This record gives sequence, structure tokens and C-alpha cells, in this order.
Amino acid sequence: MLDINDEGALEAGQCMDELIRKVNSELTGGCMIPIKLPKKESIRIIETAKEWFYKHYEDSVQENYYVIDKSVISSETYKKTKSFELPGSRPDGTGRIFSVNNLSVAGEQMIGLSGKTGFVDTDFSMERLLVGGAYGVPYSTANGDSLMYYVITEKYFDLARQVLINKISYNYNRLNRKLKIMGEDPSNHIILEVYETISDCALFADEIFYRYVLAYHKKVLGTMIMTFGYSLPGRITLNGDMIRSDAQEELTAIKEEIKGDEGTDYFMTS
Repeated sequence: MLDINDEGALEAGQCMDELIRKVNSELTGGCMIPIKLPKKESIRIIETAKEWFYKHYEDSVQENYYVIDKSVISSETYKKTKSFELPGSRPDGTGRIFSVNNLSVAGEQMIGLSGKTGFVDTDFSMERLLVGGAYGVPYSTANGDSLMYYVITEKYFDLARQVLINKISYNYNRLNRKLKIMGEDPSNHIILEVYETISDCALFADEIFYRYVLAYHKKVLGTMIMTFGYSLPGRITLNGDMIRSDAQEELTAIKEEIKGDEGTDYFMTS
């Protein structure tokens, strides 16, 4: 019987085979032109495309939280390097930690928005400040003054947190998946806010990923034709330069489309 990892790997393999079949069908015009790339090259292109999408396409990763138990902090392995190795990809492509966006320690008061300022009155909220003067004296500025004070105070709390509380810094290298702790050792469980990869099947089903992989196939195919030449029966030659040029234009358009959809770098604004 297959375990869950075997099933995930099998499903991911089937999704990749289906993606390659669709790409080859479009490349050959439904088998009208007998030329396509070897499967090994197609797999290389897809794996390269995955890495590019993880870095540039927000929907290729998802936010999640990880907890590192405080017992790990006292281990000999941590004491030697002050670092942890975070999870890699599961057989279906999910779970690889691509970036770490925030680190906090359990039990420490977090100063910031959303009720994390230490107030215990559940009636103290942004909505109360906004409508506080709405039903009072006409043209009252009480709500505006309250909102301004709230914003200024939150900015102060945010700066105070960096100076007084956040004495732990970190560095994460996505290539070796090592999270290195710098500064003080954490005194409790570590909570990480991360971006992790989605399943291969979910990424392969995305229309823009398919277009990117297809254009990349055309670019490689055009380059091979320009380098080695290729003639069809009846002395028909393929224009490798045109194929490569069209593919490059499509890749550029896809990158601009992704850049326009995101607006700004989502890693920088997280």
C-alpha cells in the first residue's frame, strides 16, 4: 500500500506528465510538426520555472506559521551553530520554506496593531475611534483627533517594540534552508511567519505558469533549430530565429504581466 508521501509524489508526477503533454501538443500543432524537446529537457525547464515563480509570483507560495519548540534551543546542535534547518519540499512540492518574514518568541508581549498593545478593554477599537463623534455635535472633530492620536501612539509602540522587545534578529538562507539566530537566545518557543511553496499540481494548473513554460520550450526549441538546423520532409525548413524571437517576446510580456499584477515586490511589503 502506498503511504501519503508516495501518493503525493505519484500525483505530482502525473501532473507534470500532463503539463508536458499539453505543451508538446501545442508545440507540434497537434502532431502536425514532428519536433519536440526530450522529456528530460522539459522537466528541467519546469523545475527552473518553478524557482522563478517562487521568487516573483505571489500565488506560487502561501503564508503559514511554524513553531520551533524551546527544547530545540537547548540542544547541542543549536549551541554549536545557533541555527535550525527548516523543512524542504514534500514529494508533492508543498511545505518548502521559501522565506521567513517575521520571528517572535511565545509569551512576550507584542506591541503593534490588532489589539496587541496590551489593552484589555475589548470595546477599545479603531471603529470606536472613527464613529466616536459621528452622533455628537455637528462638525465635531473629536473622532478625527482620536484617530490621529491612535496613529501616532501606534507608531510610537512600533518603534518601542524594536528597541525594547525585539532583541533577537535572524537570517534565513533559502538555498540551504538554515535559519540562524543572532543576538540573544530565545527564552521560549519561536514562532515563525513564513512563505511556503504550494503543491506542484496547483502551480501547474495555473494558466500563466503554463504560458511561461510553453514560451520557454519555444525559446529552447528555436535556439536548437538555429544552432543545428532542422528540415521537414519536402525540404521545408523551420525558422528558428522567428520561433525564438516570438518566445522571448512572450516571456517578457508574462513577466511584465506578473509585475503589474503584484504592483510591488510582495516579499518587501510582507
